[in-house]
Amino acid sequence: MHEIGRAREILAIVVKYGLSEWVTTSGFGRFFVTKKRLARIERYNQWERIRMAIEELGPTFIKFGQILADRPDLVPEELREELRKLQDEAQPMPDDLAIAEIQKELGRPVTELFREFDRNRLASASIAQTYRATLLNGQQVCIKIQRPGIEKKIELDLSLMNFFAKRMQRNNEELEAINLVGVVKEFGKTIKRELDFRHEAASVIRFGHYFRNDPDLKVPMVFSEYTTQRILVEEYINGIKVSNLEQLLESGNNLKEIARKGMRLVFEQIFTHGYFHADPHPGNIFVLEDDVIAFIDFGMMGSLRPAHLQFLGKYVLGYLDRDAHRITDALLTVSGKRHYSGAKDLEFLIADMLAHYKY
Repeated sequence: MHEIGRAREILAIVVKYGLSEWVTTSGFGRFFVTKKRLARIERYNQWERIRMAIEELGPTFIKFGQILADRPDLVPEELREELRKLQDEAQPMPDDLAIAEIQKELGRPVTELFREFDRNRLASASIAQTYRATLLNGQQVCIKIQRPGIEKKIELDLSLMNFFAKRMQRNNEELEAINLVGVVKEFGKTIKRELDFRHEAASVIRFGHYFRNDPDLKVPMVFSEYTTQRILVEEYINGIKVSNLEQLLESGNNLKEIARKGMRLVFEQIFTHGYFHADPHPGNIFVLEDDVIAFIDFGMMGSLRPAHLQFLGKYVLGYLDRDAHRITDALLTVSGKRHYSGAKDLEFLIADMLAHYKY
């Protein structure tokens, strides 16, 4: 009954924002579509409507939209531009409710746990809400508290997303090139792991260990004694968002130096450690004094197997050298087809493509 109720809610929102054509071919839209409903939202383009619908659908869909915002291989640039707006602020829960959850999780009033506690939230994300406080020893910290009941809501939404993905995949030919069901399944694994903040705490500590001697990167300290499955307390990072170019220039930061350091840190994460921040949107990257870079929100991390590292190394070097043979070898390595009968044809096509885009 919960699934039926939520399914009706999802379909109502889809229709409300004039996206009924997405489900019409699946057999649902004909029950909901009316010209009057479509007229209410015609002042917005379809990409804006998709973003607005996602915001109203709630945390699970917001998180999915945030991930898609970083996937130019799956969605058009116009939609990605709208989805990026999901990355800064989700619909907040009341501050009193969030503070009550913090006290419930830690078992004591915030007045006893912290020297100072700012009751006005710093940010509201799809899964959690954050606050700023000062520990009894004077340390500035950021408190991340999970939304109450979010786990059950996400489980329900994932079940319905999987159902709709299967139906859309089967009834929309344009989705044939995308394994939509596989994307939803992988997303489910990721978001379920994010629901346990102890995983994130461990990721911050591991990431900090890898870059402990790097002067260009600041990794926040985790306070494990305050950290549970639903709450994470870590060092407060006071910096400028990497996307705020105007403020960076006013503060005397060197944009070229930031770009150079940023690229080095990304490549070092991938090629040296095989362990990288998997959600590096502008809201999760800050710039500190002396152009030091700081990542926050380590809920999504990626790990690479040795075979993947080998593939990336060969592929990048092959591309830089315009070497079709090396690129082909890299692709066959990652696909697991070492004795592919069409390897020569594949190499010829890659060589032709490199030549075509050379000038």
